[in-house]
Amino acid sequence: SFNPEVGSYGGMRGLMSIGDYSEDIKTGIRLNVNVTDNDGYQDDSEYSRQSYTIRTDTFFTDVLSMKNIFSLTNVDQSGVSGLELNDFVNNPRRNFFRGDIGARDVYALRLSSEIKYEPNKYDLFTITPFFRDNSMTLMPSWQLFFQPEIWETNFQSYGAQVKYRRNIPSIDAKIIVGTDVDYTPSSYTAEDIIATPDANGFFESFTRNGLVYDFDADQFAISPYIHGEIKPIKNLILTGGLRYDYFSVDYQDNIPAGQSERQFNPGLGRPVTRFRPESQTVTYDQLSPKFGLVYAFNDKYNGYFNYRRSFRVPSTGRLFAPGASEDTENLAPTVADSFEIGTRGRVAPWLNYDITLYHMIVTDDIVSFFDGPVRKRKNAGETTHQGIEIAANGRINDEWRYRAAFSYTRQEYEDFEFTCGGFGAPQTCNRAGFEVARAPETIGNLAIGYEPSYIPGLFVEAEWVHLGPYYTDENNTFEYDGHNLLNIRGEYELNDNLSFYGRVMNVTDERYSVLTSNAPAVEFRPGLPLSFFGGLRVKFGEQ
Repeated sequence: SFNPEVGSYGGMRGLMSIGDYSEDIKTGIRLNVNVTDNDGYQDDSEYSRQSYTIRTDTFFTDVLSMKNIFSLTNVDQSGVSGLELNDFVNNPRRNFFRGDIGARDVYALRLSSEIKYEPNKYDLFTITPFFRDNSMTLMPSWQLFFQPEIWETNFQSYGAQVKYRRNIPSIDAKIIVGTDVDYTPSSYTAEDIIATPDANGFFESFTRNGLVYDFDADQFAISPYIHGEIKPIKNLILTGGLRYDYFSVDYQDNIPAGQSERQFNPGLGRPVTRFRPESQTVTYDQLSPKFGLVYAFNDKYNGYFNYRRSFRVPSTGRLFAPGASEDTENLAPTVADSFEIGTRGRVAPWLNYDITLYHMIVTDDIVSFFDGPVRKRKNAGETTHQGIEIAANGRINDEWRYRAAFSYTRQEYEDFEFTCGGFGAPQTCNRAGFEVARAPETIGNLAIGYEPSYIPGLFVEAEWVHLGPYYTDENNTFEYDGHNLLNIRGEYELNDNLSFYGRVMNVTDERYSVLTSNAPAVEFRPGLPLSFFGGLRVKFGEQ
């Protein structure tokens, strides 16, 4: 199959998929290709991507099979500046970055082999060894005004996922035990740069000003787990599980002893502080339970409840490239306890629904915030996240159908206290009761589709997309009002092998921001105005 597409602002994309199956060697192979290129809406904001995936499936016997996946991706992305309010409103295509300012280059390789052995209808053994190779060069555009740098990161991962599943028909149950293992040696460098805007505020070039971070971080993680399901009575399913995570990182600082942690940057006209922790090994571990149940009231409706604890360790960058934040090597991992209760069902062909109420308590969430011109990181003692999510879809009749989703959420800092004061006298700031930054209160969409009986193969859909207001920083100093967009899509299937499609995005030409933040001043990232995209899908051979 082949799918070329063109669109506004130099948008071009080509998707290709080709595959076959050989009965002689019991093997299927498929190649997927994605080549994307566009000029970008803002000036000098080109983006290109090339992605290739090869998958093979081999059936050695009736009980033994193997699935191999190889993927390779390259991304070359120009830097795009945020805009202050006046430019956002009056000149949204302006981009203050030129050349390599703010650019990002990514190389990512993935290889995995899933081997399945199913000797009978009760037992299944699975082992999936994998390998990853990643490298990235990035100039973080959000740091140009307070800590300008170029990052280079490299890592390789070697690991495996091992799993055994046992079905127990006598008690209508199954049990799964397994272990995930991952060893990831990595390296990280950051170089101070001097980037000075011209008289009009444009960044044209930069000069390198010396390494400020250079370290190796060898990471090891192992996570054994157990999961069980049982149906004690006809309409009830119980699930439960326990996972233990152990994570360690062996950090080695390669910067020569005695190099100052404060370096004068002529572009900023002031010194920049970058603390460097001593070489050390940091370890974390966590026991995470989960429990759930589903009760079927009848064959159309059921109710459910789930509890889950999740665990996330700080990244090596947060731990060992802290900038002006002190003691980051002592950052605690983030732990979340999630509770949800809901119901889903099918009232009629015109209504399938899913309604969920949830409450989540997050302990030691890692928050980045600005203290004057200085960016810092700290564990917020506790945040709460609660709300309702509603989804529905159905067919009104043979020609009309719809799908809808809406969520309302309330996310607050319950315990978040830190030392502030910028370059002035230190003081204690308390943000308990403040709303979590960049967390919209409401998100929703509604799509209505039409398939006219008098034009077989034609489908047209109108979609309303809603994003509610949110505060742009932890101090709740500025609130983005949110936005509402209207999109229209259409597809005409000429026959089984050829179809044409198009979409009109942001039909009302709404001025909106895809992300509004304080970095450290309020800046907007303009979204696409009225835009057009179209393409065709061609299929050859048997699918």
